[in-house]
Amino acid sequence: MLDSNSNRIMLIDFGIARWVNKLEKGVTAVGTMGYAPPELFSGRADPRVDIYSLGATMFHLLTGSDPQDNPLLIFDFAKNPRPRQINPGLSSEMERILMRAVEYKPEHRFQS
Repeated sequence: MLDSNSNRIMLIDFGIARWVNKLEKGVTAVGTMGYAPPELFSGRADPRVDIYSLGATMFHLLTGSDPQDNPLLIFDFAKNPRPRQINPGLSSEMERILMRAVEYKPEHRFQS
């Protein structure tokens, strides 16, 4: 997030700073572990990748837990604390929003 010196906050770079050139060998995607959704690393991407990345960013901001600290398990809420267990001040509605935004399967996330 950047202050653009115009009294606005702008969200930038949800882990996909550039699309990978198809000629780059051995590379399927560019993203920040913990913030980039699982399907991105198998070369599949659609607008729901941004939903996941925004959810991961919101999770970090609202819980203080950085998804990069445990990128492979952080959103497996059967193995890790749910958002309200980390920040009891969160509403149950906000917890549901966060958990849906970072669903492993894109079809379970918000569609827009």
